[in-house]
Amino acid sequence: MAATAFQGNPALAGAKVGFFRVLRAEWVKFRTLRSTYVILAIAVVILIGLWSLIAFGFSEAIGENDPDGDFSDFVDPLVVAIRAVGFAQLAIGVLGVTLVTNEYSTGMIRATLAAVPTRLPVLLAKALLLVLVTMAVMVPSVFVAFFIGEAILTGSAVTHSLSDLELIRALVGAGLYLSLVGLLGMMFGWLLRSAAGAIFALVGVVLLLPVILPLIPLDWVSDVVDFLPTVAGEAIYQVEVNTLMQAGMQMLADEGMNFASNRFDPWIGFGIFAAYIVAGLALSAWMLKRRDA
Repeated sequence: MAATAFQGNPALAGAKVGFFRVLRAEWVKFRTLRSTYVILAIAVVILIGLWSLIAFGFSEAIGENDPDGDFSDFVDPLVVAIRAVGFAQLAIGVLGVTLVTNEYSTGMIRATLAAVPTRLPVLLAKALLLVLVTMAVMVPSVFVAFFIGEAILTGSAVTHSLSDLELIRALVGAGLYLSLVGLLGMMFGWLLRSAAGAIFALVGVVLLLPVILPLIPLDWVSDVVDFLPTVAGEAIYQVEVNTLMQAGMQMLADEGMNFASNRFDPWIGFGIFAAYIVAGLALSAWMLKRRDA
C-alpha cells in the first residue's frame, strides 16, 4: 500500500529516496519536536543534579566526620556519584520511545512510509540520529557532572585525574550506555507502536526486573540478572576500585546500598547489551516490513 501511494504521486515520480535524504528528513522531525528538548533537558538535569548532590553529601560527611581524609581509603564517592547515570537513563529511553510512537499517534507514519516504501532506511535513520544526539548531549554532560563533583570534593583527598584512561573509559562509556538505552526504548516503540505500552516495557526491563529478580533466592536467577541488558551494560561505566575500597563499598551494601561490581569486563558487558539491541532492532525491522502503517 505504501509503495503504491509513493508510485502514484506525480510529484515524487522519478525521485530517488537515498539514505541521506531520509536522514535529513528525520533530522527535521527530530529537531522540531518540543518533547526532544524537554526530555534531553530532564536527563541532563537529573544527571548533573544528582551527581552534584552525591558529591556534596560526601564532601559534608568527610569534612565533619573524617577531617584526616581516611574515609577515602574505603569509599570512593565517584563510584556512587556515577550511578546518577542510572537515573538519567529512563529519560533517554523515553526519548527513544517518543521518536517512534509520536508518528504513530499522529498518523504521520503513513506519510513517512509512503515516501520511503522500503521502510528500513526510516528505522536506521531514526536510530542513527538518536545515538548521535544522545552522545553529543550526554557525554559532555557526564564530564560537566564529573568536574562539578570534583570541584565540590576539592580538598577531601578523593579527587580524580583525567590522566587515568580507565576514568575516561567510564565517563565516555556512560554516554555510550545511555545511547543504547535510547535504542532500547526505540525498539519497544517500533514493536508495540504505543507510547504507554513501550514505556511500561522499558520501565520493566530497566528498573523493575533488576530489582525484583534478585529477591528470588535461586542461584540460576542470580545468573539471569547478570545477563539482563542494562545490568550487563552498566559495566561500561563502572569505576575500578582497589581492595580496600571494595571492602568499603561492601559495608555500604550491608547497609542496603548496593554497589556490587559487575561480573563482566567493561567492553564485554557493553557487547552483551549491544547484542540485545541489534537483535531487537532486527526484530523491529522485520515487523516494520510485515505490518501496515
